[in-house]
Amino acid sequence: MKNISIGFRVHDLACDDEKLYAQTVKKNGGDCVQLAPFKSFSNVKTKNKKLNRVLSKNIYHQFQEQNINVRILGCYVNIIDPSEKKRRENLALFKNYMDNACYFDNAFVGTETGSLSKNGHTVNNFNERAFDKMLDSIYEIADYAEKTNVDFAIEPGINHPLYSVAVTEKMIKIIGSKKLKIIFDLTNLINLENHQNQEKIVDDALEKFGDRICIFHLKDFQITADRKIQVVPFFKGDLEHQMYLKKIKEFSKNKEVYCTFESCSGVNQQNLIIKANKFFSIY
Repeated sequence: MKNISIGFRVHDLACDDEKLYAQTVKKNGGDCVQLAPFKSFSNVKTKNKKLNRVLSKNIYHQFQEQNINVRILGCYVNIIDPSEKKRRENLALFKNYMDNACYFDNAFVGTETGSLSKNGHTVNNFNERAFDKMLDSIYEIADYAEKTNVDFAIEPGINHPLYSVAVTEKMIKIIGSKKLKIIFDLTNLINLENHQNQEKIVDDALEKFGDRICIFHLKDFQITADRKIQVVPFFKGDLEHQMYLKKIKEFSKNKEVYCTFESCSGVNQQNLIIKANKFFSIY
């Protein structure tokens, strides 16, 4: 589809041989990926899970051969870890990925913001202390990005300090760096209070920071019997697919757009792209 590239998060791929990831993406009709090397390649082992030039080139080679764009180099670490020692280690690892992004054709290095709790979600993630700690980390990353001329991306999520479009916009304005981009995942911003306002969430995001969005994630959700949000593969839940894809298509008229399916293990992945392309061709 002109101006729209579609692909997968690599560690979701139904592929028995890790050497064939790129071929699998191509076979399924994809042309871009989000790649977290140490989640995707079980045989990759380095000290502290850091990348280096040789390893990065070797990993990227299979995608380059198939003309698959590595749009996001995933380094999903907790940048507000309650342990200051661990937070420093996480930021060092993120910078290491930034140092090696050039070997992945200048992929955007991406992460979520994390949690103040070692056990995952906590209501403390929504207070000023969490927001300020997140800002400290993003400031440091942005400063490094400016010095190294590498773009990085932050993914908002409902359980994190960056839990809404409004808070994301606030963060962008405070940080101010043009090297900062956004990974937009509609499902990540859905809760029981706003799930019927999906179009407004998308419209607000595109209006307030559309120029910062470097990729759209495609995954779905359903509300369980005990009133919880459960992530499911795209087209399998309560996400307003037609609206979401239509907005993406309209957005692509002004810039090149990238989309990756997530949480799609166990479904026919080729059909996901066929169905998405069919929607895109209608609008």
